Amino acid sequence: LVFMADAGEDTFIFGLDFQARSLATLINDDEKSIFIAGTQSLKNENQIYYFAYDENLDQKLFKQTFPHDAGEIWYLAGCPIQGDNYKPKCSIWKLKSLQGSTTETLQLSETATIDVEGHRYIPRFLWKPFSASEACILIGSNLIFVDLKNGMEQFNKRKVTVNEDSQNPLTVAKWDPHHDSCCLTLAQGTAIFGWDSRSSKQTYLIEDAHSLCIRDLDFNPNRPYYLMTGVRFNPVHDQLFLSSSTDSKVVLWCAASFSSESKLIFSIPDGPLREYDDHEESVYCCEWSACDPWVFASLSYDGRIVIKRVPRDLKYTILRSVACDVILFSNCE
Repeated sequence: LVFMADAGEDTFIFGLDFQARSLATLINDDEKSIFIAGTQSLKNENQIYYFAYDENLDQKLFKQTFPHDAGEIWYLAGCPIQGDNYKPKCSIWKLKSLQGSTTETLQLSETATIDVEGHRYIPRFLWKPFSASEACILIGSNLIFVDLKNGMEQFNKRKVTVNEDSQNPLTVAKWDPHHDSCCLTLAQGTAIFGWDSRSSKQTYLIEDAHSLCIRDLDFNPNRPYYLMTGVRFNPVHDQLFLSSSTDSKVVLWCAASFSSESKLIFSIPDGPLREYDDHEESVYCCEWSACDPWVFASLSYDGRIVIKRVPRDLKYTILRSVACDVILFSNCE
């Protein structure tokens, strides 16, 4: 574990034992920034790595590992309500409650397994926003909706085929966080389209959105109808977003002109704000903390995970601009 403090920016760099490409953030009650990462090894027993970051503690970063003998981990998704449940592949596991640091080897508790009808590649498992029981799974050209409200052992399952005419499988999906979270946006090949889970009908289509296969997308958390491919929006300050790529770079961007805080464009112009070169191989994932909007993590294929903070000068510029907007609004009232 390497810790660097540069110009007020904490940076933690940690090397996993094996190659990895899955990273997720977890909700918790302690207001810590918690990230989990999963390894992807064919020859060795894989592991789930748990990282908890708290800038207010003397030991700012706490790490724990969990053995995972069920095979390669391609994707992780943290439950939006219960942070100790998470989803690798299509089994739901429970993390042991962690209080303080420990050198004890902890075990995962498998609570449910969902039949995916023999499919070997499951690109996404999506917890429905604000729900600890509803989720959606992508397999081929199908969506499987599951409802676990009757318990992990007895759950309802509904399968929907969205576009069987396409030769490309579904690669990514995202619940629309607006409009009661009833709709998803899906990517299939180079196309992006919307899907209403209530009527099981397509709502819109963007053909040839990219020349190559679309690997990821995200919604603006504050403004409806705004989405972007290949990035992660900040969960609070929607003018900030992260991107990562095969060039081993992580880039922090600003797009104030179409954010809910559009007046910031006068103090922070649109475009790249910081470029980070802490990685040496392709960066597969970057995620914002679920509890602290100024903390983010990234993971490269060689198993290097980096936890950083937004530069303080940028943070305070944004906070001052937001505070001015609040004061002006109050005076108008």
